[in-house]
Amino acid sequence: MSLYRRDIDGLRALAIVPVVLFHAGLAPFSGGFVGVDVFFVISGYLITQILLDENARGAFSIGRFYERRIRRIFPALFFMLAVVSVACLIMLPGDLRIFGRTLLATIGFASNLLLWKESGYFDAPSENNVLTHTWSLAVEEQFYIFLPVALWLAFRLGARRWVPALIGLAILGSLVLSQWMVQDHASSAFYLLPPRAWELLIGSFLASVAKPRTAPLVDEILAGAGVLMLAASTILYRPGMTFPGLSALPPCLGSAAIIYAGIGRETRVGRLLGNRLFVGVGLISYSLYLWHWPLLVLPRLYLDRHLTPMEAVLSIAVATAISAASWRWVERPFRRRREQPRRRLFWRTGVVMGTGCACALVLATGVEGRAPPRVRTIASYYGAHQSQAPGCSFAGLGGAGDLRRKCLEPDATAVLWGDSHAGQYGNAAVELAAEQGMTLRVATTPGCAPLPYLAPVEPSGRVDTRCGEFNTAFLQVLAEDPTVRTVVLAGRWARFFFAPDDPEGRTLAPVGDAIQAEGTAAKLTASLDIAVDRLTRAGKRVVLIGQAPEATEEMPRCLAVREWRGLDPSLCALRPETLPDQAAAKVIARFAAAKAVPYIRPTDVICAGARCAEYLDGVPILADTDHLTQPAALAVLRKGGFGGALMR
Repeated sequence: MSLYRRDIDGLRALAIVPVVLFHAGLAPFSGGFVGVDVFFVISGYLITQILLDENARGAFSIGRFYERRIRRIFPALFFMLAVVSVACLIMLPGDLRIFGRTLLATIGFASNLLLWKESGYFDAPSENNVLTHTWSLAVEEQFYIFLPVALWLAFRLGARRWVPALIGLAILGSLVLSQWMVQDHASSAFYLLPPRAWELLIGSFLASVAKPRTAPLVDEILAGAGVLMLAASTILYRPGMTFPGLSALPPCLGSAAIIYAGIGRETRVGRLLGNRLFVGVGLISYSLYLWHWPLLVLPRLYLDRHLTPMEAVLSIAVATAISAASWRWVERPFRRRREQPRRRLFWRTGVVMGTGCACALVLATGVEGRAPPRVRTIASYYGAHQSQAPGCSFAGLGGAGDLRRKCLEPDATAVLWGDSHAGQYGNAAVELAAEQGMTLRVATTPGCAPLPYLAPVEPSGRVDTRCGEFNTAFLQVLAEDPTVRTVVLAGRWARFFFAPDDPEGRTLAPVGDAIQAEGTAAKLTASLDIAVDRLTRAGKRVVLIGQAPEATEEMPRCLAVREWRGLDPSLCALRPETLPDQAAAKVIARFAAAKAVPYIRPTDVICAGARCAEYLDGVPILADTDHLTQPAALAVLRKGGFGGALMR
């Protein structure tokens, strides 16, 4: 009995097209990332259907299952990896090291684990990793380590009739886990199998239950509702929203509805999805998924700028052509057992994987000799900021006694308080304070500016109350500590003035009723006013550090590429909102003047008027898009009179 359904190939087209257009930044597919979730449901359904059918015919074999997976997945994947590995030699050494590590993890179907592990606050953006998209392949293959074994055990134990119930329980458990993790462990919820398994299991559940007799109208309504759920998710969802968790239900249930409605009957939606155009795109969807991302990232890395819409369309066109060729001459031949017998297939697979691992290890060294020394020196400043200076953050802290012990002891006479934009000054501030005979401690948490009674609001709408609660409690601890004489406040002030649709921007929400002001500037100055008044009444000196300039792209990478290509470094554009004449700088400067507190203005050191330099004493000013390099941070504090401000 043939299990092939043309409409499911058409559904693959509905999955891959939004993914590709979303990654290309083309409207209106702001939620195109849900296409991956559609693929998960399809995959779970088809694989489970095949396994159950084989069991019913007495032909179930785990070995044959993995042979099919190798034939389906490996040829196109390793073809792409081989070509991209050569193309990646255009990369800077640091980018090539990232690629080599990810290549090694991809070969072992563990790239999701690597991306999860390296998805910290200061890690390289995944948008510059040529193999970021392989995380979903890793999730699927990890799922298929367990599914056939679980089904085999169920068959051997005579529990075939319990399979739907067991899958249903697994769906519920995984969905609950996903919703719990997405709140405070978003990266884990996104990349790891346990909180993602429910999406594949929805497809497995569809395959495991017998469809009752339904009226044609019911199936038509079900399929139509499925299309509407997919369309709404694709168009209305936005990057930065809380996802997956319950937010992934609409695209997954929409996919399931289309698949379920088409079991045993062709619906109007099924006929549409089964036409030649949809089926043709669906047939090449796997290769297109593999190729589209590298062909969007590699040109961007070479040019070191975002692609124009026309360039993105051209990249997609090239990816589509390569994908069609890959399907015709790579995917299809390897699926034919007569042309690739099992023994030869396994032997060749082992050789290819071994060779790939060896190449990955070489690429992971960065092959630095390709780039001139000056280029390597500039690029080496990527990530070299001071935000990791020893100190404390609100994570794991308890009451006032715990705050005092972990953040101020032993014998802190000065404290640097704020977010990572305070932390970037950490080592420099400790050094300059020591020159004044003071002991400075660092209390910084990424993303948590020193604003008591206020909390940052994430783009998803989630309020980080921990930040506001920590700052409010820490202000009290500082005011009551007799040894602390000076408190330095620093933060990424400009992010509260970014455009509303900027994923880097944050709004501010009151914590408690101490602040009644409306508007960003009013809330920010009201919070600072409370902090400064409370500290000065307690006999503390307060020093305020203003906003440093930021860039729209990672500065060391941008400068290194332009040095390598002989291009003008001024093309590495700075973010306009962080320049000296913009709102954030004016608000903080006016506040400092009104309160008569020592004010260190980083732009006085880095900028001449409205023009800010890319280099300071021959060193890039920024270590990424918005954190100063260690030499720049030291220069800002020393030339800005930080040492004197501590004692004045």
